[in-house]
Amino acid sequence: HKSPLELPRLDNNEEKVPDNDNISPSGSSPDITEDNQMNYPIQNFPKLLLITVADAPKEEYELCVDITKPDKVARLDGWLRGPDGGALDGVYMQYQKPMMGPEGSKAMRNLASRYDVGIWGANPVPDDWGTFHTLVSECHVSYVNSSLPKHFRRKMKRSMSANTLAMNGILANRSHDAL
Repeated sequence: HKSPLELPRLDNNEEKVPDNDNISPSGSSPDITEDNQMNYPIQNFPKLLLITVADAPKEEYELCVDITKPDKVARLDGWLRGPDGGALDGVYMQYQKPMMGPEGSKAMRNLASRYDVGIWGANPVPDDWGTFHTLVSECHVSYVNSSLPKHFRRKMKRSMSANTLAMNGILANRSHDAL
């Protein structure tokens, strides 16, 4: 099975007709370019997120969103929705400690209800389970890009097991109460 990013190349002496193994799931064959490269139709387009910084921009292309300033957060709508009706899928924001507080997590949930939200550059370095868990459970972010330590997965598995056990207990109590 070929990954979607691997495109087969043809040698100059190979025929320019793809075999049945190279037909896309939609049933259409790939186009073949002049350099014998096969171009497959895109099956799943990736999410497009606007990356932002939390501090004053250092470069002309940087866009600043400070979660503590509602007017800065409100500008995201204009940046993500183009005047031509097109739109990006969401925003990839630089981590700020206030995201973890009541007002910050409320603002993050508001964003996450309308867009895909990702976080980069979390703090402390390396990141920890508590920060990750709060960003996901309280702020409802979809993506976290960070420098997670090696023991992170162990804590995640333990937390997931504990959450599963707790949920099973809640469900068991509900079914017992229904009897």
